[in-house]
Amino acid sequence: MHSIHHVAVTASNFEVSLQFYLDLGFETLIRLDQPEKHKRIALLQLGNFKLELFWYDDLTDHPMSRDTIGNNVHDVGVKHFAIRVNSIQETYGELAGKGILPATKPERSDNGYDFFFIRDPDGIWIEYVQDDTYS
Repeated sequence: MHSIHHVAVTASNFEVSLQFYLDLGFETLIRLDQPEKHKRIALLQLGNFKLELFWYDDLTDHPMSRDTIGNNVHDVGVKHFAIRVNSIQETYGELAGKGILPATKPERSDNGYDFFFIRDPDGIWIEYVQDDTYS
């Protein structure tokens, strides 16, 4: 059996990003502060989805392509990660109620599911999906 284990994200500010993902409903499974290796790591979980959050002393700037929706689908590379929800409208309202402002309004994709995007503190795109088409 094959399945996704986790997605990894490097943050510019570990504490700010950690709190952001906790506000989204993730739980902390592991947190490691490793000053001797000049890094911090947290393994977070939301349902069956795991997110590995990194921070390093010697960070580099983010790619320019991150400034466009979904990291510009014409550029080679990972574009975003998606979280499946039961109700796109309820999730949109819940996030806005927490002060997490969606970057786009809910809409229907070419694939037939409803979605919208938010951005994490470093501009990484996160898509919320209500997929009643492909279970």
